[in-house]
Amino acid sequence: MSWRQNGKLYNASNGSEVANDELGRLCCAAAVEGVSFMIRIQAEELRYQAAVRGWDQRSLARAAGISEGTISRALAGSGVRPSTLLRLARALHKQPAVSGLEAVIDRSPH
Repeated sequence: MSWRQNGKLYNASNGSEVANDELGRLCCAAAVEGVSFMIRIQAEELRYQAAVRGWDQRSLARAAGISEGTISRALAGSGVRPSTLLRLARALHKQPAVSGLEAVIDRSPH
């Protein structure tokens, strides 16, 4: 299981920080260890987080080590495995936003 504390997402199995507040908004469910299910990602938030890093879908997929098809399905509303969500969160956490992009990229849904 994972939990949020002080705007951060933590992994309950080892207590390590998974993502900061921006990244924690990507998911709408917590992963329960040992249970296989899919997690739906907030598509607009994922698009925004990729955009402020100067990434398109291909760049995000490469950085996270997952397929472009998985990114495309996630953005279309299909669920992803908890391990995929973790890969996305780690990739986004590792690469900071490009200075100035947060101020000019529209965060509203399209």
